Amino acid sequence: MDVVRQRSKIEQAMRLAKRWAWVAAVVAVLLAVLAFTWRQRAPSIDESSVWMGAVERGALSIEAVGTGVLKPREIRWLTSQTPATVQRIVERAGAQVGPDSVIIDLASPEALEAVIAAEAAALVAESELARARADAQAQLLDHKVELATSEAAFEKARIQLQAERRAYDLKVIPEISYRRSEIEAEQYAAVADLQRERLENFTGAMRAQVEVSAARLRKARSEAALRRRQADALHVRAGIDGVVQQVLVEEGQQVDAGASIARVARPDTLMAELRIPETQAKEIALGQAARIDTRLGIASGAVARVDPAVDGGNVLVDVEFNAALPPGARPDLSVEGIVVIEHLEDVVYMPKPSGAVAGSGGSVFRVDPSGSVARRTSVRFGRVSARSIEIVDGLNPGDRVILSDVSRFERYDVLRIK
Repeated sequence: MDVVRQRSKIEQAMRLAKRWAWVAAVVAVLLAVLAFTWRQRAPSIDESSVWMGAVERGALSIEAVGTGVLKPREIRWLTSQTPATVQRIVERAGAQVGPDSVIIDLASPEALEAVIAAEAAALVAESELARARADAQAQLLDHKVELATSEAAFEKARIQLQAERRAYDLKVIPEISYRRSEIEAEQYAAVADLQRERLENFTGAMRAQVEVSAARLRKARSEAALRRRQADALHVRAGIDGVVQQVLVEEGQQVDAGASIARVARPDTLMAELRIPETQAKEIALGQAARIDTRLGIASGAVARVDPAVDGGNVLVDVEFNAALPPGARPDLSVEGIVVIEHLEDVVYMPKPSGAVAGSGGSVFRVDPSGSVARRTSVRFGRVSARSIEIVDGLNPGDRVILSDVSRFERYDVLRIK
């Protein structure tokens, strides 16, 4: 009886085991079907069609990148000082010139006539000054003669008064004679004082009159010098040692006063003028190190100027070099520059993916270790460089992520990689 019961329990256990085996098989089939269905629904991408990168830990340089050109630090624009006609182009673009080298000859009969007229006016003013000085000197002598005459008459009257005073005291002459001599002496003294004051006033007036004539002469001479400079400027000179960059006129062309006609620059003193995107330029400061790729080699320098204005989404940044430029560097050569803003140590970072914004949250597709699936992962970004971005949270060193633009898969959280 016990044997029968034991066999019954064994058979029951075997039936239960078979039943669980069937359940496990059905679940496995269902999971396989679900996995197959999921793999059919998740979009797929070709691995060769996307750009991938790895998350790393280490030092990260915060950099700003821009493109630009080499510009001369010393540029001289040559202009026409008077309306003129281009008579001859002596030196053309590319010519080596010195300060006194004539670049362009201009012609202006009016400028030459103005020189003659101004020099004649200066001669007239010089003659007028000489005449004013001579007239003033003659009048001054007349006033001095009159003063001397008045002083002599007073001295004579004073001596006469002294003699009559003694005679009056001795009762030799009547009082009326003495009083008459006293009045005459006082009159001569008053006249002498007035003549002296008149001479002083005339001296001041004479100096002022001569100074007016002298000022007219100075003005006439300045005008003549200006006209001579303008006439000499018809021979347009370089003004510096350098190379002719541009000649903006043709022979026979009419130019106005102040018109730019040529440009000369010193090719041995170049700087880089970079256009940095405004999103990167906000942290650029004077003195920051920079590297300039001239396509002929790399040159180092430092930020010398940051334009305060934004033009077309970019900021102009001037970089002055602190080392020799590669051979062949010349003005207007296209360059690419990197400005080092800050150097971070021991940070987690990755190549900057499309659409990543510094200091914000976002998501990237992280590739599974199998390499066949990429899953959307939330990430918090930190500082951004030209080509890399700091990872504050969400990824670990060694993770691989898709860096290409995958905005077309925005509604998917999983991608299949072929």
